[in-house]
Amino acid sequence: MQENKMNYKEFKKKLEKIKFSKNQVKYINRIAPNGNNVKIYDTDCDLERNISLEAELKRQYYKQDDAKDSYSSCFSGEKTDLQNKAFHSAVNQLLPQYNEYLANHGADRFGKLVYNKDSFKEALKVEAGYFREITKEEALIYVRMNRQELKRLLPDATVEELVEARLRQKEVGRIRDATKEQLIDILKAIDIWAMDKGFSLHIEKKKKDN
Repeated sequence: MQENKMNYKEFKKKLEKIKFSKNQVKYINRIAPNGNNVKIYDTDCDLERNISLEAELKRQYYKQDDAKDSYSSCFSGEKTDLQNKAFHSAVNQLLPQYNEYLANHGADRFGKLVYNKDSFKEALKVEAGYFREITKEEALIYVRMNRQELKRLLPDATVEELVEARLRQKEVGRIRDATKEQLIDILKAIDIWAMDKGFSLHIEKKKKDN
């Protein structure tokens, strides 16, 4: 029996119903080898269940052949539609030029790099200085996913301290969350970056400024 198709609007609605909060984290008491009573993270908690629900929902949606990503589906009919289209046009115009530039200018300390569309979007947002604050829920998930490595680097840090440290960092911003003014600033920054690199880029003035 074939599963019902899920469009992007339905996917987003279901995704938004999965809420994360610090109250979903649970600890249990354990006796350490030295005899001390310590609290450890309990994997049987609501946070873990919500992470599993989110992962399964994304798996169901993105396995569809015609699934749209969060960028190509956003801003339909909104005031930022022109700027959103201009951003994707810039990505399509600049990606092949940038990969050719990297191929012709030798390897750096990271070796030969070849960008795909998604990674190049992130690179352009970094060049434009478009970042966002990390939420407490995201910080909790990050610590949970990387707790073994974090404990190796910072063995004496508590979960709360690791979460607070993560909150002081920033993530690359999401285009779907950008305001019209932010998108205009991003496009202008990309335009300047392209000129500095000697790349060909055409963005209609009405899309960049209006």
